[in-house]
Amino acid sequence: MRTASPCFTPGTLIATECGARPVEELSRGDRVVTRDNGLKRIAWVGRRDVGYRDIREQPDLRPVLVRKDAFGEGCPNRDMLVSPHHRFLAGPDLGPAMASPDEVLIAASDLVWRAGVGEANVLGVSYLHILCSRHEVILADGVWTETFHPDDQIFGVMAEQQRQEILELFPEVATIGAARRFTSARPVSRSRFEA
Repeated sequence: MRTASPCFTPGTLIATECGARPVEELSRGDRVVTRDNGLKRIAWVGRRDVGYRDIREQPDLRPVLVRKDAFGEGCPNRDMLVSPHHRFLAGPDLGPAMASPDEVLIAASDLVWRAGVGEANVLGVSYLHILCSRHEVILADGVWTETFHPDDQIFGVMAEQQRQEILELFPEVATIGAARRFTSARPVSRSRFEA
């Protein structure tokens, strides 16, 4: 079962209406730059702290390190850490390193075989979630990537307090499910990505 949800780590710079800002400084109501819908307000920000024991017992919590320029010059524009299930945009106009006939989202864990991408050896990590009113593709550290996407599986393993916070904002999730409420901004690639 997947226990690590798509998320950023502290220090990731998110493109906002006020320029690039560290993800840990963002809050509800701030507006982020999206690929499809202009500036969109953040509806919810969540955090999950993961310690050494958690990572040892659940290896899918270990973050992925994406080195500067791993996807091409300036993509990303600095080293970044993300959760293994955090997804990046691949598509026909995104340069040869992330070329795909159609735009798709690809999980960091499906990129670890590539030069400049690999599991990070850390003793602990803080994961930060940005949720908009819909799943969005945003700019983080110079690369297009996703906002938090609480599908039914992720919603089911979230901490109760976080689940309740989202239900207060989006009560329809209780009746129609997270997957129907938050449809994916792009199709999701289900296999190792090879450009």
